[in-house]
Amino acid sequence: MEIDDLSPTTYCPELHEGVSARSVGWLGGTVRMPAHPALHVLEQLRHYLRGNFHDDGDLGSQVCQICGDARGHGEFWIEWDGVRYVLPALIIHYCEAHGYQPPSEFLNALSLRWRTDHRCEWWLMDTLPDLNGARLTLLPGGNAEVFDCDGKTHQFHSEQEARFFLREDEFRLWTSYEASDFADAPFRIEDVHPPSGSSNADLLPQMLVRYS
Repeated sequence: MEIDDLSPTTYCPELHEGVSARSVGWLGGTVRMPAHPALHVLEQLRHYLRGNFHDDGDLGSQVCQICGDARGHGEFWIEWDGVRYVLPALIIHYCEAHGYQPPSEFLNALSLRWRTDHRCEWWLMDTLPDLNGARLTLLPGGNAEVFDCDGKTHQFHSEQEARFFLREDEFRLWTSYEASDFADAPFRIEDVHPPSGSSNADLLPQMLVRYS
């Protein structure tokens, strides 16, 4: 079913009665002005697809009308500032295989919702002068995940479990280090900063820096 981006028309309207809903990513047989979205956008969409999926009942599976190869079922929602953005499960395929770029209004809402839902902490392994970082992300509902320098994401049922995992591997909160900890390192504490970037792919090369 093709629906214009940001249209109040939805695939399964009975799920959105009394809600200000806007459809995003319900493509037909073409993609207007293909432009592949950034990797961090795909990571965020996957996260909300896992956590906010809703079955659309008896409406049946959706088939990609562009290639005919991919199938999906159901939809997921991202809510921000009083608007419920309704996306098909196939949107990841549309982005990766066909260069679909969601509208800027939705991308702004996605970014703001992501920052609200996630609180991140950076941890540093006690192996100075080598810098081995890990990112702890606290998720809605009390779950947590740790992204490490091997590119692996470890899932935990609680913040406490994630912190125990990091401490067992001799990690400390980045902000807990003091200047004296860097006395024998070839740099000062003020010269060292946690990795930064808009996606895990950007962060990974910065997460293990060897000086020994």
